[in-house]
Order: sequence, then structure tokens, then C-alpha cells
Amino acid sequence: MNNFAFMSIIASFISIMLGNFIYYSNPKNSLNRIIAVLSIFVGFLAFVEFAYRQAGNLDTAYFWLKISFLWPLVPALLMNISLLFGEKFRYLKPRMTYVLIYLPALLIIFLGLTTYSGGLPVLEYFGYTYDLSSTLFQIVGFWSILGGLVSALIFFSYYTESKDPLEKKQAEFIFIGLILPLVLILVTDIFVPLFWIRIPEMTMIFITLGLGLIVYGMWKYQFPILTPTMAAEKIIDTMYNLLIILDYQMRIININNSGLMLLGYNKDELEMKPLNYLLEDEKALEIVLKTPNQSNLNESVVRTLETNLKSVNGTLVPVLLSISTIRIREDHPPGSICIGSDLIQEKKMKKALHESEEMYKTLLKTDPDSVVTTDLEGNIIQFSQHTMFMHGYSEDELEGKSVFDLFAPECQDKALRTLMETIKNGISRNNELTLLKKDGSRFTGEINASTIKNLQGENFTVLYTMRDISHHKQAEAQIQASLDEKEVLLREIHHRVKNNLQIISSLLNLQSSYLNDKASKEVFKESQDRVKSMAMIHQKLYQSGNFEHIEMGEYIEYLVNGLFNSYGVNSDKIKYKTDLQKVYLDIDSAIPMGLIINEIVTNTIKHAFPGELKGEIFIKMAQEEENILIVVADNGIGLPDDLLLDKTGTLGLQLVYNLTRQIDGELEIKRFKGTEFRIKFTI
Repeated sequence: MNNFAFMSIIASFISIMLGNFIYYSNPKNSLNRIIAVLSIFVGFLAFVEFAYRQAGNLDTAYFWLKISFLWPLVPALLMNISLLFGEKFRYLKPRMTYVLIYLPALLIIFLGLTTYSGGLPVLEYFGYTYDLSSTLFQIVGFWSILGGLVSALIFFSYYTESKDPLEKKQAEFIFIGLILPLVLILVTDIFVPLFWIRIPEMTMIFITLGLGLIVYGMWKYQFPILTPTMAAEKIIDTMYNLLIILDYQMRIININNSGLMLLGYNKDELEMKPLNYLLEDEKALEIVLKTPNQSNLNESVVRTLETNLKSVNGTLVPVLLSISTIRIREDHPPGSICIGSDLIQEKKMKKALHESEEMYKTLLKTDPDSVVTTDLEGNIIQFSQHTMFMHGYSEDELEGKSVFDLFAPECQDKALRTLMETIKNGISRNNELTLLKKDGSRFTGEINASTIKNLQGENFTVLYTMRDISHHKQAEAQIQASLDEKEVLLREIHHRVKNNLQIISSLLNLQSSYLNDKASKEVFKESQDRVKSMAMIHQKLYQSGNFEHIEMGEYIEYLVNGLFNSYGVNSDKIKYKTDLQKVYLDIDSAIPMGLIINEIVTNTIKHAFPGELKGEIFIKMAQEEENILIVVADNGIGLPDDLLLDKTGTLGLQLVYNLTRQIDGELEIKRFKGTEFRIKFTI
């Protein structure tokens, strides 16, 4: 490997590394990206130069030399960089600019790759190189001169127009790093060979050194265009609000992600744009443009204003903008930093608050109840129109009063307890108190109260709603009086029915005393017991005060005990047990049920235990949802096997059968170790 080829490969490696450094210094900056592309492209061309210098034969050298005709892209990239750096944005917007910059380069590349106009490689002491006499080489030289000259003029124009020392230094470094190498290349590669002096091409080495100079300047001086502003980076990382950093000419250097999201832009669309691109309000812009000078930089002046910023779709976004000067380093020019708070939500909240206030005012005007707000001590703050009407006060008379002035003296303590309960629990409902009118007249009111909390969750206001319920109380009293009258009437009816049934029972008892026939006396006695069971129902209804339902458990106990006493049952011979749930039946079901139990128990006492036979009667009553079960069982001699209830000749068992059908019940008789009657029906 010859020394010149080795220098080319080293230049290739260094150029690629420098391009990588420039890109990652600020990858979001378009200038960084295009200079990085130039660096990597130069690194590729340096490798191509290494390849044709190191080629072992003419064909290999020819192949690599044809690839080297990609060089015309370098002047095109330089012109693009100069326009971007020189802030000639108006030239970069039209597509024709890119056509004028890149189309000639692409045409030259096409000719170099597809024709033989570049000539054959020439072997020199430093390796293979290009033929200086070829037409295409001359075209490339002209294009390089043109590109270098245009770029140099743009850089020079920017340098002379800039008043910022740091911007001038930045322009110097980029000019020396990109334009000066191109001038040296033209001298060594084009003008010197015209005098038949052939020296090795230093193109890639000069450009690599120039890129190294730019990187040095970025590291040494922290150029604000090529590297992100350090202070802004620290702020941006933690900022929730919109943040914009401006240079001294009020151009946008940086904007954080919150600002981009709020306004809908991409960062490339705003970088180096003047502030009036976003801020169109002339008065606000005038305030912002009054940047503090060097003498007041240390005064920490902050200018705050409410204004609108233009979003990407043209809508105006309300913001509260605070502007202050910022100096990153002592040798840097002063810029401005703008921190904005999004007022969209605040505007919505203000609108919602206004609407809420209007709604509250409308409520106070139209609510048919009295509405009063007080402080925590009961002093009236606001009141509705109906409050004045209900209490007979004017607006001036109510202002400054205590809410307790609206209550009767005997209700003051209860009103105070209501206030304390409301403050403690947050609400108090359905309190009936006597209220006062201005003229001293009284009326009954229903009072509800609740607290209103502030943003800290603390009670600061009590809201009362008061309703005049005098008419309701009068109507309630009338209804209650009517109900009491009907209750007395029903009680009297049950009392009279019970008395009449007892008279019938007494008449049956008296009549039976004149009978000598034992069978006839027995019939009278059974009829008397049936009348007593019905009278007992009316007696229970009369005594309980509940005229709709009777509790059957207590009634059955009373009924069975009465039958045992009536027949003089010896408790040592026949006993009874009960398992009775609390079941409530209406009178239409209670009377048939009482008669059924009366007949079954009477029949059991008379026939189940003949002679000296001892036994027990068991009575059960249970309810499961709407189903009622009655069980009357004994362990006596049992019913005959051939006995059919629907065809029996005895009145008692016929009554059991017919009354069960009357209540839509089911009757089941079991004859195992005595007799068991099971009656089921639905209520």
C-alpha cells in the first residue's frame, strides 16, 4: 500500500466519525443532518480514492474512477448548507431551488457513470488518477468552481450582516471548514496541473481537516445553531408548560415538546423562524421585542402577558406568556426565553363557572322553595326571591340578618342543632320547624341543609332550602282524622260482630239446657264452639287494632286451650303440643282456618282416645314464601280405613273438606300410628 492510498483510507475513517459526531450533537437540527450527510459522503469518496490509487490494474482503476464521478454532489451539498446556514429560507421553500442545485450534479454523475467522456486512468507515482484533459473532468471542475463561489458568497453575506460575535465566529469556522478546502482543492487539483505539474489530489484530506475544524468549534464554542442550547435542554427535560428559546433577533432557536404538541408543529417547521411566525398580535409582539439590553440583564425582568399563538392549522391558542432574557455563557449573545401556560382549559373553566353562576342566579329567581346561603355561623349571604315572599321581607331588610331570625323562638335551639349537624355531616334532611314571617305570623316549614366546600375540601358555606308545608300539614291532619274515624268505626263493627256471635253462643247454650237428648245436646255444643271460634277472630282484630290481618299462632293457642277447657279434657290423659310460626292471615282466610282447626281438634278430643287410652295432639303451622302449611296430628286409634271425607255423614269432617276447598287448599290424611291432617294453601 502506498502512502497516499493510506492517507485516503485514514481520511475516509475520520470523515465518517466526524459526521457521526455532528449528527448526534443535535440530530433534530436540519443543518446538523445535512453536514453529517456531507461528512459521510466525503468518507465514502475518500474510500473510492483509496481504491483507485491502490488498484492493481487498469480495469480496476477505471471502475473506481467512474464511481468517483459522484463528486459533483459535494458542491451541491455545499450550496444547500450555505443557504440553510445563511437563513435564506425563502430560497429553500420553492422546489425549483433544489432542482437548480441538484439537477446539474445528477446530470454530470449520469454522464460519468454511463459514458467514456471521463477518459482512461493515468498511472502516476502516487497511484492511478484521472485524465486532466478529459471533457468531463473540465465540466466537473467548472461545477465545483461555481458551487464553491456561490456558497462562499452566501457565507460572506451572512458574515457581514451578522452583528453577533458568536455568529460571526460560527460563520468563520464553517467557512474555513467547508469553503477554504474547496478553494485549495481547485488550486491543487485543477490550476497546478495546468502548468504540467502533477501532484497527488488532496481533496478528501482537505475536506476532512475542514470538518475536523468545524467539530472543534462546536466543542470549543458550543455553537447555538449546531449544538442545542445547554440551559434550554435542562429546562426542556422537565418542563410541562410551553417553552420557546429565542436569539437576540427574536428567532426561534428551540421549542419544547409541550409547545409542539400544543401548537401542532414539527420542530423543523419552527427552527430559526421569527417570533411573528407564531405571535401575530402586534401589541404583544411589541412588548416581547423590547429585549432587555446588557445593562439590565441582571435585573431578572420578567414580562407577562396574555396573548394568542397561532397553531399549525391557523387557530389561535390562548396562552399566558412570561418572557425574560437568558444568557447561557458570558461570551454568548443574550436571547429570550418564553414560558407559556395553556389557557384553553382555564378559558373553558371560566366559561363553565360563568354558566354555573348564571344558572345559580336563575335558580334563586325561579325556585318555588326558599333558598338561603349563610356562613358557618348562620349569617345570611344570599337568598332567593321566594325567600322574601315567604317571610314578607324586602331585600334590604333580609341583608345582614341571621338565618335564626327566620325561625320561631321555641325552634331556635333545634335550628342551631340542625346547623351543627350540617357542618359535621355535610347534610341534614327533612327537619320540620316553625318559621316566622315579618308580621309575626307562623307557619310550618320543612328545612334541608347542606354544606358547600372550597377547593381545599373545607366547609365555607351552608345552603338552606325551606318549604312552606302548612297546607300539607293541614291535609295530613284531615287525612289522619278521617283514618282515625274509620278505625273507630271498624273497631266498633268487629266489637259488635263479636258481641252478636257471643249472644248466639249463649242462646245455643241456653237452648241446649232444655234438651234431654244427649245427641241433640252434643250438636248444640259443637255449634256453640264453631260460633266461638268465629267470635274469637273478631275479638282478636278488635284488640290488635290491625283490621286487615290476624296473627294465627296466638289465635290457635287460644282456640285449642278453649276447646280443652270446654270439653273438660284431663291433661293427664290428653296433652297437646304446638309448633306455630308467626303467620298473618286476612279475615277471609282466618275464619275458615279457625273452623277447620276447631273441627279437627274437637273430633280428636271426642274420638281419638276412647276409654283410658292416653295420647297427644300436635299442631303445627308454617309459612314458606306465599305457601301455608297446617298440620294437626294425634297418636290415637285413627280414622277408619274406609272413611271418605267427601262422603262422610258427620258434619264436622264435611266442614273440614268443604272449608279446605273454599280457601283453594289441598287436604291430605295420613293414618299411620294415629291420624294426621295436612292442609296446604296459598295466600
